[in-house]
Formats: sequence, structure tokens, C-alpha cells
Amino acid sequence: IQRHRFSLLIVQLSVLIYTQTNCGLRTVVTILGIISKCFGGKLGKVPCYNTVENWIKKLGLSVYEEDRKAKCCQEYAMVIDESIMINKEKLFLLLGIPAEHQGHPVNHGDVTILHMEVGAQFAGDDICKTIQKVSTNVGNRPEYIVSDQGHNLVNGIGKSGIPAVSDISHAMGNIVKRRYGKSDEFKGLTTLLGNIR
Repeated sequence: IQRHRFSLLIVQLSVLIYTQTNCGLRTVVTILGIISKCFGGKLGKVPCYNTVENWIKKLGLSVYEEDRKAKCCQEYAMVIDESIMINKEKLFLLLGIPAEHQGHPVNHGDVTILHMEVGAQFAGDDICKTIQKVSTNVGNRPEYIVSDQGHNLVNGIGKSGIPAVSDISHAMGNIVKRRYGKSDEFKGLTTLLGNIR
């Protein structure tokens, strides 16, 4: 690669190891070191993890775009969420997961990024339109949509006509809050847990 001190093979291996496995950046560097030793150092210099991270960031969404097309041909469920506000913007994220239970908890390999969008706010109508647009792009509607039951998410999902499911952590949290929310001991515990963050 012109104006780079690493070979194309090292860049490709780094990106593929990171995107195709569940290992972290430092582990990618360790694996590259092992491969380089096996080939008698013919691969050239092994990058540091920061360099690998930069390559991954530069890769952008192309890997996820290809991944979306490959994985979402079957029946899928959509997981939607809106991040907390950072400065004056939020991230609206739609993920695809298998609709049927795979015999194990959902893991990174089961998840496909369907859509990411940054904005100041996402109203129910905006969310419904995004769900419809993503469904069209994927080629079929999700069997159901999982969310944390935020008011705007519930509104948008309801308008889409797709069945909604509450995610288990928020559902259980709401049950505990309804049962113990007024208890002084519970309030003390949640205050203590809030300070730990």
C-alpha cells in the first residue's frame, strides 16, 4: 500500500480477524505475531492495536452493509433502541437477530446492524418510517420488534403494525420497580448503585 509501512496482507488479516471473530484488538495483534512467526517474519512488521483500531474505523459501514444483506434473508426479529443524549444528539439503532431461538443466548455473531442514525430526537412517526424503510431494504418485515418500551419507540412500533416485545431486563426492572419502588430500602439501594457508576 502506497505511503503505508504495513503490507496489504497485514491490513486484510487484521480487519478479517477482528470482524470475523469475537476477539479484541490486542488479541488481533497477538494472532498476527503468531502468524508472522509461522511464516518466518515474511509478513513484515506487526502493527500495534491502535493501528488495527484505526483500520477498523476507516473500514466504516461497508462490512456491516454486506453483513446485513447476507444474514437477514431468513425470518428475523428487530431490536431497536435509542441511546442517551450525547451533547444534543442521540443514536437510533436497529439490529436484526434470528426470530427463532438458536439454542443459546443471543451473541455477537447472531446480530446484524440494520440501521444507525444520529439526530436530536426521534418521534414515533420517524421511528415507524425508519422501520418500514429498513424492512423494505432487508426484503421482508421482522416477525416482531424488541425494545425497552420507551414512549416514542412504543408509538413508532405500534404505528408499524409489527408485534412488540419488551426486552427482559427492562421488563423485569419495571416489575421490581412497581413492587418495591416506594420502599426506602429499595431507594437506598438504587442510590448506592447509581453512585457506583
